[in-house]
Amino acid sequence: VDRDYKIVTANDAFLNGCNGAREKIIGTSYFAILHNLENPGDQGLQRKCPAKTTFEKGTLQKTLHSYLDRSGKEKYLEIYCSPLRDEKGAVFQVIEVRRDITERKFIEEQLIHTEKLTSIGRLAASVAHEINNPLDGIQNCLDIIRKHPGDTTTENTMLELISEGIDRIGFIVRRLLIFSRHHKLKMEIIDLNEVVERSLMLMKHKIEDGGIELQTHLSGALPKVFGDPYNLSQVFINIVINAFDALEGKPGGRIEIETDILTQDSNRFARVKISDNGCGISDENLERIFSPFFTTKDTEKGTGLGLSISKKIVEEHGGKITITSKLNQGTIVSVLLPTGDQQ
Repeated sequence: VDRDYKIVTANDAFLNGCNGAREKIIGTSYFAILHNLENPGDQGLQRKCPAKTTFEKGTLQKTLHSYLDRSGKEKYLEIYCSPLRDEKGAVFQVIEVRRDITERKFIEEQLIHTEKLTSIGRLAASVAHEINNPLDGIQNCLDIIRKHPGDTTTENTMLELISEGIDRIGFIVRRLLIFSRHHKLKMEIIDLNEVVERSLMLMKHKIEDGGIELQTHLSGALPKVFGDPYNLSQVFINIVINAFDALEGKPGGRIEIETDILTQDSNRFARVKISDNGCGISDENLERIFSPFFTTKDTEKGTGLGLSISKKIVEEHGGKITITSKLNQGTIVSVLLPTGDQQ
């Protein structure tokens, strides 16, 4: 592709995919062939275009693209754009390589869903407690009504509290159902602090019952991010579960969750930092920590997929996840997501 976004050359696989003759494709607008648009600015495509970014920055760009094929089936492409430079070092063309990863994407989504169900199993006791609390309150209100027949004021007060308790149970069940569903990545502008708080809602009792102190420091100045709240919630729950397991049986256990803004290489990120003072991770295991099915836990506690899936989800958001740890001192997991103005 040249700087006017005209196709200069293409291999047979691309031509077959476009269902067009070489002479009709070469010299035609890149956007006209791929998006049926002559002016990509109409739908903001140039803003998201990896080829445009490669022309501007002169660096390799990678992105994931989904579309419906002629039969209406959803397809996924992994796209790489590499710069071609002239004798002066200026980028004059871009080579774009496309790879169909539909089958791989399907398998990844199944694994993500499996790990999500595993997490729900680990949270069952905590969720049951969150539901039992308002149920106990409802029972108490009913007992008071029975003890004061005909007392309209008391009845109205108790009925109001019962209604609040039912609303609370409904909210918890809806959150659990939303989390458990098989979600495709659906990006929107989100408040990351809110996602963190809702994730902790499913974990809070489990942490408190384990005698672990939970500290949160959520920045009020945190900018919005572009992301999928349900998949990101899975990431945070996975990390907190790992921190909980690292603290099992340790007196004075502590989990800290902090959000702030981090700037790296002129790019701004919203950071969620989750730290614990647990058993830590050895250097040997730290090198393998994101490998699928790698785990140091008992089989009933983990599948070894949690962190590898979390890494995949974060990278699909254009972010990154880092882990630092010292054996017998603790672990820090940082999730960095591009802020809304960086998308």
